[in-house]
Amino acid sequence: MSKRIMIVGGTGFFGKSLFRYLARSVEGRRCDIESVYVVSRNPDVAKDFFDGKANGLKYELLSGDVEASLEHLAVFKPTHLIHAASDSTNGHQLSHFDRFRQIVKGTENVLDFVVKAKVE
Repeated sequence: MSKRIMIVGGTGFFGKSLFRYLARSVEGRRCDIESVYVVSRNPDVAKDFFDGKANGLKYELLSGDVEASLEHLAVFKPTHLIHAASDSTNGHQLSHFDRFRQIVKGTENVLDFVVKAKVE
């Protein structure tokens, strides 16, 4: 079965690294990936990076924020989801408690999405 992988936090360090790995795996025919959905708060900023690294991997850049609902992404019907989102832009300005709350809320929203979208 072909996989439709959604990477939440796809334009950060881990998301980009995972995307490069998946693109190399598809190019070397080591895995069966139909498409990758890269979710970011600001996907337009990273378009050039992903175009240059895709190696033929079908992908789509999507707008989404883990601190808000991700339900609008359910139409893409991902089979797998990788949660790599974290606010590295404003995170250093937050208190330790606010940073903790932000991470927990983001994870709750991702898990809610996984259940509602029936992601494997």
